[in-house]
Amino acid sequence: MAFGTQPHPSQKRVTEFIDSNYRADTDVRTYTAITRDVPLPTQQRTLRLHIPQLIEPLLLLNPIKITIGRDSGADRLDLSRQYAKLLGVSRDHAKLSYHDGCYFITDLGSTNGTFLNNMRLESYVAHRLTQNDELRFGHFVAIVNYS
Repeated sequence: MAFGTQPHPSQKRVTEFIDSNYRADTDVRTYTAITRDVPLPTQQRTLRLHIPQLIEPLLLLNPIKITIGRDSGADRLDLSRQYAKLLGVSRDHAKLSYHDGCYFITDLGSTNGTFLNNMRLESYVAHRLTQNDELRFGHFVAIVNYS
């Protein structure tokens, strides 16, 4: 299309369609509910964080305790590359832990809060995770799936 020309009225504007029909959290949750991932050949536990802006989920193998935030290091999940600072993720935002066959999420006193299925978590109190739970760190959304 040349500069200054208008699109033909019969053409549908793609951006309007996407803006009006796309909800990242709902679409990712639907995808995780219908997708049957093949288990890994090992006996390792696999924790998947489905993030709307990523094509593939983040895979965590055999996690026992992981700190989520914007800092790198051992037993840490650095979300800096996923625009975490702009979305309100603290340097040490939350802790994912595995205990007695279950995963738990604990807010570490973050500024913008940690939410489990749209419920703000009290700081330093562990909450049990179930399949396809929605986690929100500030405004950063992830859907949890594990095997």
